[in-house]
Amino acid sequence: MRCLTLAQQLRQKGVECKFITRNHAGNCSDMIQRQGFETFLLPVSVSAYESAASPSPYHDWIGAPLEIDLDETVRIVKQVPKVSWLVVDHYGLDATWESGLRAHVERIFVIDDLANRRHSCDLLLDQTFGRCAKDYEKLVSVHTEMLCGADYALLRPEFSSMRAHSIENRLRRPARDILITLGGTDPDNLTARVLRALTSLATSKLRFTIVLGPTSQHFESVERLCHTFPFETRLYRGASNMAELMANSDIAIGAAGTTAWERCCLGIPSILMVIAQNQQSIASSLGSYGAAFVIQNLESLENELLPMVQVLMTNEKKRRKMIERAILVTDGRGVSRVIEKMGMAA
Repeated sequence: MRCLTLAQQLRQKGVECKFITRNHAGNCSDMIQRQGFETFLLPVSVSAYESAASPSPYHDWIGAPLEIDLDETVRIVKQVPKVSWLVVDHYGLDATWESGLRAHVERIFVIDDLANRRHSCDLLLDQTFGRCAKDYEKLVSVHTEMLCGADYALLRPEFSSMRAHSIENRLRRPARDILITLGGTDPDNLTARVLRALTSLATSKLRFTIVLGPTSQHFESVERLCHTFPFETRLYRGASNMAELMANSDIAIGAAGTTAWERCCLGIPSILMVIAQNQQSIASSLGSYGAAFVIQNLESLENELLPMVQVLMTNEKKRRKMIERAILVTDGRGVSRVIEKMGMAA
């Protein structure tokens, strides 16, 4: 999604963007193509999951042995007359893979937020709040330009445009509207667990907005649960107006992924859940700063969630402080800054 956001803004600058991705279950290739971007869809190799222990837990995410993925990518890149920038956004890829593309592209731009492996690139973005270049000093060349911190968060322009309205409204109204959005696929149906955990809230004046991804396999079960929920609910599948839905919410419950920066931009007091290993640093940084509550262990979700929501609903001082902290994290204009660093701002 962050690459799609970048591509959409680059296209407005007259830059042609293409995508290379792999046909994993629940992939977003159809959505990318509907946005008008040519997409090269590579097949998933069964042998990728039958290999010996991987050097990184993320290598299995590639969907093919590294050398095969590299060969397939090189073959596609060679079809393009001139590649000014190759943007690499994958936790399973590192300097070995990137070096194999060096001869076929002008420059390489890596998006990362783990700081756990070497990279061969000209530009590196880590939009984690509090991240600094020193975290990568042993992982990149001295010639690599570093873009660190949430000032460079790749958010769609509607978030920055709705920022003032969102903050102003939230600071002058009590907490009533709760937004629940737990990622595109939510394979473990955490949405249902969250709803059940909140059924005992001691008020009937709440309104819930629940957003599931367009490929969610649990939509029907969540829909049935909403019919039994004791509060007013609105359920969306693949909402296209997330900035508006966030701006009109008073509390957000969500995953500690890219949407965490969107919520901060709009000043929403949030409860973050770590649903993947790569989200731990995001959650920790925002939790330590006071911009969100964090549930690190999903096994304790039912015990921790309800008290957190009750605090944000009843403790106006605490809620206001979290709003003030969140809006300092990012102003939502990171894409423009990144494009300028790429030399494509004209």
